[in-house]
Amino acid sequence: MSINYIEFTLQASGFGCVNTNGNVNPYTGKQGGDDGFKNRIFAKQRNGKMYISSNCIRGYFFEPDAKGMMLSNQGGFNNNKSDNGELVISSKDMPMISQKIASSYLGLIRGYMLTEKGGDAIKRNSPLMVTDWINDKGEPNKNEVMVNHLALDENGKKESNSLFYQDTWGDTLYHGMAVLSIEQMQFIEMDNRLGHQAVRFSQNPKKAKVNDDIETFKVQLIENLKNIGSRCGMPESKCDDIDVTYGRFMKKDMLFSYPEEGILLNNAALHALILETKRRLDTFAIVKSKGFVRTDKISVSMRSTLTTEGFEQVLMPDTIPDYARFYASVEENNEA
Repeated sequence: MSINYIEFTLQASGFGCVNTNGNVNPYTGKQGGDDGFKNRIFAKQRNGKMYISSNCIRGYFFEPDAKGMMLSNQGGFNNNKSDNGELVISSKDMPMISQKIASSYLGLIRGYMLTEKGGDAIKRNSPLMVTDWINDKGEPNKNEVMVNHLALDENGKKESNSLFYQDTWGDTLYHGMAVLSIEQMQFIEMDNRLGHQAVRFSQNPKKAKVNDDIETFKVQLIENLKNIGSRCGMPESKCDDIDVTYGRFMKKDMLFSYPEEGILLNNAALHALILETKRRLDTFAIVKSKGFVRTDKISVSMRSTLTTEGFEQVLMPDTIPDYARFYASVEENNEA
């Protein structure tokens, strides 16, 4: 069976609330409690069950790599005037920044968008889908009194009343899912004609010889993938199989076929990324001052489609499954 998706079914446990809804009441959608007081902090709840949002999970999952990118809505490597003192990257540096991100686990799995005024965005969609994690254990303790010594009023001055009330929780037990799409993982687009360029090598390719830059990027990408594979226990012989191919490719089974310039990851490279994702999920935890959560167990299913039943399989570092190939080189299509 050709594998299109990797599905992770997760169970996690902990104590307390690690992802609040702020002072927005989840039952009414309005700020503050039913009693009219606004100094309330609510747990995220849906149908009476507390949950951790997918955005919160992804934020902590990628946090070790992403600290320099967490200002993406403010700095975000935007090419602007830096009127507010935010991080600014010049157009000249944009290729270098895109290559660094595109060759990393963070860029390949989290995705990114690098924007600049008057230019096309450099972006990659994330191949990792994460659901909200739903808690099935316990009920909220309402109106726990908390103190925020850093509380500020709407004018930015120290709030005279630093007391507030918060929904808290006891022991928790969560269930959730994560899914990796092989199709979105395996190709790094260099062509901006279809509006989804993921890496750039020159602002003006006609005036620059970019072949050397592309080869340098490939070497760095392969080295990073081999380091990931080695960290996840892939034997040296399997790490040596990790490779990427640069060229022109066409997506299979498209009504209007259009060749795209890009870089295709082989199955060994995909396997390293999948093993690293599993490793990070195995060790995932959120620790707050009044609560924590950590994963307890994970099962992995291989799927050809999300609508059919998959088969559970232990991911082995020395065994590379038959991952689907969604792109064929132009030369292969011509030979066919």
